[in-house]
Amino acid sequence: MKKLTILFLISALFSCGEKENQASSNILENLTFSVDTILVDSGDELMLLEGDYIGNYALSANRDRMYIFSEKAYILQEVDLDKLKLIGKKEFEKEGPNGVGEYIQAFNQLNNGSLVFSNFKGTGVFTLDGKNQNQYFLKSSEIEGIDLKDDFPITSKARIFGDGSFLFGINPMEKDYQLVEVNLIEKSGRQLPLNALNGTRDFQTMLTSNGPSIFYSISPRLEWVNNQVLVSSPSTNEIYILNSTQDSLQHIAFSHKLVPLAKTGTYNPNSTSREEFLQIMEDITNQVNFGKFHWDNSTKHYFRLSHIGLPKPDPDSKKKYENFIHVYNQEFELIGESKLEGIDQKLNDDCFFKDGKLWSYVNVEDELGFAVFTFDF
Repeated sequence: MKKLTILFLISALFSCGEKENQASSNILENLTFSVDTILVDSGDELMLLEGDYIGNYALSANRDRMYIFSEKAYILQEVDLDKLKLIGKKEFEKEGPNGVGEYIQAFNQLNNGSLVFSNFKGTGVFTLDGKNQNQYFLKSSEIEGIDLKDDFPITSKARIFGDGSFLFGINPMEKDYQLVEVNLIEKSGRQLPLNALNGTRDFQTMLTSNGPSIFYSISPRLEWVNNQVLVSSPSTNEIYILNSTQDSLQHIAFSHKLVPLAKTGTYNPNSTSREEFLQIMEDITNQVNFGKFHWDNSTKHYFRLSHIGLPKPDPDSKKKYENFIHVYNQEFELIGESKLEGIDQKLNDDCFFKDGKLWSYVNVEDELGFAVFTFDF
């Protein structure tokens, strides 16, 4: 195993972001951390990666396996995260009875080991060797309790989690976002409002003149974290939580102190020039961007990264960012936050917690690698 080591030591002092009924102390007040960059041994095989982004990947529940799906080659790559070794490749079908489709929107693993592929047409459950177990092409007319405009298919951001009994999607067709929950066994469902995330729509623009249309937007995301569904948005700190013991969504707004609580401003949804389109993208990027939630089973804490883009001094300069980490207890109370000093590259959402450490994907000369953060607080 090749290993590159970078060490950062920081001590950040600040007051904690408070939420009603939470402690005033900040557990990250004296945070220190180190970063080790480790590489996966691919042997004689060539890993199929997507450049600076890992692409479609799924993790086993205990974090001992990673499955990376190449949509270019339709090959599933299995990585042993304990031994840091590529242990297998399996070719999947694009079309036909066992076809996973194209333009994969989401990819995850169920509790029983099956893989879920989601795209614009539907959502399918497959074995690890590519055999179709179930595929769902649902419309609201087929589901009791669901009523979507023009019988719109329940495919947008559709996900199947956990034991595979429920399908979740985000309805983008109404003025207000909705979480659509479908009981796949009973063929019944419900629609739950996501009003706190509606502002996400403000941060998009389209350029239709001077060539092919170009579209830029951010959107709410569905997550499966610690056996519950989370709905969040890059544009705001606010989230919704749904677990098996709840009849309704739980809405939480956090009182962060180190970063703004949400993106702000209004932007032209129809850019009139390429220059305006790029400027809008830059302005939105330079505001706070909230990442996904991550559960660390060793500390029993939730973690979330956020970043803020810094203006480029000139067009040819490399884009730099300020990165932050936030920590919450099991009740989703904010108990600490810190700026990650010394890191000016954007930490994207291709990361996860394993054995109490944060693993963030890096591409090292087309080899699969991870920057592994060890936090001491």
